[in-house]
Amino acid sequence: MVCVCSCPSLSKHWVCFWVILLFLCRTICDAGSFQVVGPASPLYVVTGEDLVLPCSLKPSINAEGMTVQWFRLNHQGQGSLVHLYQDRRNQNDKQMQSYMGRTSLFKDELKNGNASLKLRAVQMTDEGDYKCFVQSTTHQDDGLIKVLVRGIGEAPLVSLEGYQRSGISLVCESGGWMPKPAVDWLDSEGRSLPAEAAEVYVDSGAFRVKRQLLINKDDTKRYICRVSQKDDRSTTEKEVVKEAVLHISSDWFTPLQPLKERCMTTTVFFICLPIVAVLFAGLILFIYQLKSKLRNKKKEYLDTINCVLEGEPDTVTPNRKVICIQHIGPDFDLVELQRDIPSLETIKSLIVDVRLDADTNHPLLDLSDDGKEVRCIQTPQDLPDNPERFDEYHCVLGFDRLIYDRFYYEVKVRGKSEWALGVMRETMSRKGSIPVCSEEHHMIWLKDGHYWANSIPEVELVLSERPQIVGVFVDFEKSQVSFYDAVTGSLICSFRGLKFAEGVYPMFDPGAFSDENAAPLVINPSNTVSVYVHEINETVQEGNQ
Repeated sequence: MVCVCSCPSLSKHWVCFWVILLFLCRTICDAGSFQVVGPASPLYVVTGEDLVLPCSLKPSINAEGMTVQWFRLNHQGQGSLVHLYQDRRNQNDKQMQSYMGRTSLFKDELKNGNASLKLRAVQMTDEGDYKCFVQSTTHQDDGLIKVLVRGIGEAPLVSLEGYQRSGISLVCESGGWMPKPAVDWLDSEGRSLPAEAAEVYVDSGAFRVKRQLLINKDDTKRYICRVSQKDDRSTTEKEVVKEAVLHISSDWFTPLQPLKERCMTTTVFFICLPIVAVLFAGLILFIYQLKSKLRNKKKEYLDTINCVLEGEPDTVTPNRKVICIQHIGPDFDLVELQRDIPSLETIKSLIVDVRLDADTNHPLLDLSDDGKEVRCIQTPQDLPDNPERFDEYHCVLGFDRLIYDRFYYEVKVRGKSEWALGVMRETMSRKGSIPVCSEEHHMIWLKDGHYWANSIPEVELVLSERPQIVGVFVDFEKSQVSFYDAVTGSLICSFRGLKFAEGVYPMFDPGAFSDENAAPLVINPSNTVSVYVHEINETVQEGNQ
């Protein structure tokens, strides 16, 4: 732009001078401004692939001396650090653990205003909203990018479950899908076969499907299990189909022939029948006596060493006192019990990464920078009074709402004289006093040297050892919350028959401030699971000696 002034008089000279000055000022001010530009539509990616999240500056100015930050946003719009470029180098000390070693910028392209992020080996948990934030000394801007992850599952596996009624039960199963696929049984002509309703459940963040088919000898000899997926979130993604074909021989149905067809003559049949009847009656009597003995032992065991609270807290028997010990006798068969309450060994692989949410902690609770520790302090902090923050109850929640099928985490309580741990429903109010006994949360706590579980009234837990690390396990499918001594592997307490209408948040209360209670509550990292020596093996060995 050029300003040309013809100024025959002195006053017109001054007008031209101010016009030129105004133009130069605007040009200088606009020189440092920019706009962050990202994709207008969501990005689609298949698990295991690499993904580039586009982010560029408009105009394309040099961003080498700027700060570039990438965040992963939760459902409340709050961000966790995915990648940080500052002072002309990457600084990922506070990067989310699940992204470590998987992110990078195109450093040679920063001079062209390209701040795109490369994410390697995409996982199911990478799906969500991301923010690209760019800041210079005079200006800043950000852009949002949505990432949708598609999981292409494994080929279906067909297995023979057993003989039922007059046919054979076939089961088709496949996992690793996102979004949820459909599973169908077809005959040799591709026609749909009547089968049981499909079972769908979540496994490691992906969908697993399972469907059963009952066939008989007169049916077709060729069966196809087809698992198909159409991602309705995208109009460009194609349908994925995986199949398994099974050929059935008539020999498979030999065990289903009636008993009298196997008897050579009618005389042999009537001789065999009473013998079989007597043997069958004896077997039934033996099974009944064995089950009765096991039921009595299980009842005695639950009444003496287990803390199992059935139903919501208001259904627990008043003034109930439960004694818990640390190991089980070597002569006791726990097969049936372990179906209801899993041992710590079977669930420790389900450990998840839990971090504390700084928007929820009470002003008297101090959190560590990595979100893994919390302790009580004497002087309240000056924190914003947002709706998520507790204002009376000394508590802090985990950062993410947990909606997995099953999950487990560990908390160190070593050196503390007071603490409370558990899970809380999303709908529970954070303001005002919170009742200790409520169906909105399920927890255990230590106070004045006694351990308690919340019920109406609360139940005292008498333990032979003080837990140093507490494991918390939540099973959404079985509506169960269990607490374990993560050092010895023993069960502390289990709540069953609960009502999970929505996700839950881990909750942590480090107790009141005192010299005896100065130690923090510390969340174990997800890649560190407590190793314990099971005392059952030691007891068995001593008994054999």
